[in-house]
Amino acid sequence: MKTARKNGMRGKTRSTRHARKSIFRRKGLNAQKIRTFLVRSWWVLRGAAAGALVLVILYGGYLGVDKMIVSSYLAVKDIQVSGCIQIEPERLINLSGVRPGEPLVRVDIMSVRQRLLTHPVVKDVSVVRELPDTLRILVVERMPAAAVLGGGFAIVDGEGVVLSREDVFSGEFPVITGIENIPSPGVVADEAVFALEVIEEMVSSGFPERERISEVRINNQRLLVFLTGSGTMLVFPRRNVSGALERLKRFIQAGVFDSTAPGYDLRFEGRVVALPESTVKKESPGKNSFAGG
Repeated sequence: MKTARKNGMRGKTRSTRHARKSIFRRKGLNAQKIRTFLVRSWWVLRGAAAGALVLVILYGGYLGVDKMIVSSYLAVKDIQVSGCIQIEPERLINLSGVRPGEPLVRVDIMSVRQRLLTHPVVKDVSVVRELPDTLRILVVERMPAAAVLGGGFAIVDGEGVVLSREDVFSGEFPVITGIENIPSPGVVADEAVFALEVIEEMVSSGFPERERISEVRINNQRLLVFLTGSGTMLVFPRRNVSGALERLKRFIQAGVFDSTAPGYDLRFEGRVVALPESTVKKESPGKNSFAGG
């Protein structure tokens, strides 16, 4: 009996122990989950705190940089303009829209450049910041190539862009006549482009020098070029000017060109036709002729 009781007691003890172990195992599993949850929560909170700290630092840095940007140390104190020949530098400074005391790093370089390009004489321009306080403007100007006669004189560059309108003309450039519509400064005078191309081809060919071209007259299907001094008239076709110039060069090289002759017609393939003086006078009846100037 005692043995049975002992065995019974042992059985109960084992069952009780097994039950306790099961309870402890379940409790241990829950504790592991709780620990995992707490660890993850800790890292999430730690990351959030770190992110908030970074934002605070960045915002503080931004406020510091912003104060530095508007400080007098980085304000515009000097605007330097170079490359000007015809334009007054002060005019470009006013056109730029930049004022002394303005924060240099806040100057919109592209906007300044676009404003400067609106000036008729400005062909190209670069705008550069030079810290701490200098804005540098480098200008490439359009150079006068001819004057177009029509209600006064319009000075144009080699691309036909009107640079200015003048009431009088000094005579230092060839004059283009026979054009009806002359646009405002900054716009291309399309009708003058062909005459300008002829002038450039004549100069690049070596005959004559630019100073010897007095007038280029656009007349129907031909182009009349008058030379200074003698008033010699050269008649070019509206097409194949290069071929006409080649004929003229061969004519000169043959030694038969007379710089005092009334004129030569270069429109015929393979030959140059000398013009009588009466023809030249007929082509130059007006008081606005610059022939022989």
